[in-house]
Amino acid sequence: MFTINIPAMKTRTFITMLLSMSFLLPACNRAEGWFEKGVQEHKKGNLAESVKWMQKAADANYAKAQTQLAMMYMEGEGVEKDNARAIELFGKAARQGESLALLNLGLCHANGDGVQQNDSIALAYFREGLAGDGLSERNRSLAESMSRAVEERMSDFRTLNERELYHKGVEIAEKGNSTLAKEYFLISMDRGYALSGSMFALFCQAEHPELPVVFLKFYQKAAEQGESRAQIQLADYFLKNNNAKQAIYWLEKVTKSGNLDEEDQAAQEEILRSLDPSRLLPESAKKAYERGRELFVSGNHKEAVKLLAEAAEQGHAQAQVRLADCYKEGKGVPANARESVAWLKKAAELENVMAWLGLGTAYYLGNGVKMDKELALEWIEKAGHSGGLPDAVVPATELLVMKLKEEVKNAAKSNH
Repeated sequence: MFTINIPAMKTRTFITMLLSMSFLLPACNRAEGWFEKGVQEHKKGNLAESVKWMQKAADANYAKAQTQLAMMYMEGEGVEKDNARAIELFGKAARQGESLALLNLGLCHANGDGVQQNDSIALAYFREGLAGDGLSERNRSLAESMSRAVEERMSDFRTLNERELYHKGVEIAEKGNSTLAKEYFLISMDRGYALSGSMFALFCQAEHPELPVVFLKFYQKAAEQGESRAQIQLADYFLKNNNAKQAIYWLEKVTKSGNLDEEDQAAQEEILRSLDPSRLLPESAKKAYERGRELFVSGNHKEAVKLLAEAAEQGHAQAQVRLADCYKEGKGVPANARESVAWLKKAAELENVMAWLGLGTAYYLGNGVKMDKELALEWIEKAGHSGGLPDAVVPATELLVMKLKEEVKNAAKSNH
């Protein structure tokens, strides 16, 4: 695809002082100790024995060992040469931010070693690797040189401005050549066109999950400049990583922008449907709630309250509502109407329908709060209109709403 010829560079070029300087590293844990044994055996020329210890450390998710073992698979040192296995190990280390692994992945993509040759992906790996710490001057210089060489190979893009590059990339992508399209998007993004960064990240994310932080940066840059699709992608990313607060933040940004097409609108609605607070909770909160509920039903209210409080503190709305009931009824704890209302308010913020109903009832009766029938009507009506109330309480709720409306109306008349 490119006419500029860059001589292939072997992956082992990035084998640094890793082996020669490793004796300076303290053995902080078992995995590091296995790695050190692998290094010593490698220095002695006992490659098969080195592979054995490197594999043990790599299996323990020790990034340096994964990187070194990948190099050995690339070169066939002590093992049969296996580029696919090397790429897998580099990927595992890269996910932990290991700079040498990132640089080697960049080199593989630049040369087409074990993967399809792709300059834009190579540049992304080089840049992330160079952003890390711990590189020797030699390796940093080599990586910078390789990065410049790859950019030079893409010099034919320099005749178009950033918007033209973006639109050309879209046109190429529509014809099915996503590899070339990504190169257009990357160069356009480098020139400050945020939408191209969003498109580049979108095309690459599924193919290269080992670099989520890189893609996050691209999305963030585009999203901060008001690009709605990038904002939606950020919301989706944070949702999948159990960060509901950030997911909601970016969804609100999208809504305020008003720049949604049909596809963006559908994506936003899908994310909103996925924002079920219970699925974003830690497992410890879910387990504490379930066990607390079981104990409560069996009559062991005192122990149940402890577990419900544990879940409630972690944001479990159902646990907060049950804990509010315990304080209201004095089951397992001394009765405390104000504490009951405090937990109902927390659950109400998490969109819990029963909390809305409970708050409305508290304001109606003046339990734990000053009696306020207008607020009572607001909360109870909200619960009734939600469609989420149990069937058993719907008739009584409807009657209470009718009664409250009449009382509020009469109160308003008497004030005049």
